[in-house]
Amino acid sequence: MTRRDPATVDFEDVDDIIGIAGEMVEIDDKHLSVEELREVASELDIPEANVEPAIVELRRRRQLELARTAAAQKRRVMMIRVGAVVLGCIAAVLVFVNSQLNELHGDVRGRRAQVDNVVERRSVTLAQWEGQPDSDDKNAELSGASNRVAVELRKYDKAATAYNDARSGILGRVVGGLFGLPRQAPLSSQLNGWTTR
Repeated sequence: MTRRDPATVDFEDVDDIIGIAGEMVEIDDKHLSVEELREVASELDIPEANVEPAIVELRRRRQLELARTAAAQKRRVMMIRVGAVVLGCIAAVLVFVNSQLNELHGDVRGRRAQVDNVVERRSVTLAQWEGQPDSDDKNAELSGASNRVAVELRKYDKAATAYNDARSGILGRVVGGLFGLPRQAPLSSQLNGWTTR
């Protein structure tokens, strides 16, 4: 590897160096020396003794302004972070409540299907024993079919009540409305065709 002479410049860099030098001239043109500032102040009848303190005061004010800007930026960043955490918590609560409501609503649908099943089986049992004379077997089977319906109706009503309680709370109303869940699951007494006879 050959060492370059520090007093030389690559031909490829000439345009960049000239551009930077031009920028530096423009920057220098925008500045006055303290001596030039004193001359301007003298022309405006401002005592020379006031120029130095004015420079110090201006620098102090600029530093204070920078500190305020930095503090405001920190507050904005903190508010954004706090807002993100709050939104994350709200989203987590919404997801959790939606999950709970969906689980409860799924339980209601499952219980309803089970009631439909035992009601259908009871209808089949009634049809099998229709016109048969009373007997212990007939009474036991009919009673058992009706008892199974009553048990499943109680389980359905318990599931419907749990769903309705969760859905009627503030979060339940908000989340249920957002995700299109039914406002209420009807109790067995509100549905046609389900009886315990």
